[in-house]
Amino acid sequence: MITGHRESLQRAQGEMPAPLLDVLEVLSALDFAALSDGPLALDVDGVTATLFTAQTGDALDHAPEAHVANIDVHFVVSGHEGIVQIPLTTETQAMQRSSEADNVFFDLDPEGRSCIELAAGEFAVFFPWDIHIPLCRTGNRAASVRKVVAKVPVSRLSP
Repeated sequence: MITGHRESLQRAQGEMPAPLLDVLEVLSALDFAALSDGPLALDVDGVTATLFTAQTGDALDHAPEAHVANIDVHFVVSGHEGIVQIPLTTETQAMQRSSEADNVFFDLDPEGRSCIELAAGEFAVFFPWDIHIPLCRTGNRAASVRKVVAKVPVSRLSP
């Protein structure tokens, strides 16, 4: 998992894989006020993205997920969101519940797991070995968050 803020992308050029940096730079340059929720056409090879608005909620109300063929890039446009992160280990693999398309869902308790909080301009990148629970509330109340989730094919990181 990688987290950061769009203001730090210039400094991340030496460490961030180029396909991920490309996506984040394109997202950072967009005027989201002029865009409607729905699929986004990013000019980045093989990448799909969706802009949407959602309500955050309790981590127990969302299924932990991971992906096989894609890296998830979550970019918060406005609002706040918590994302629980759980490493994919032999123990967690045994808790796999179901698979559909590129999504793998798990029966895992989010209690006591790491949680990151994202605000406007912040991002998190989840690799296939990062189980995550997005759209978790921060604090005691649900809130609205507008965000983009981009799917970067894992094959884009291969030489």
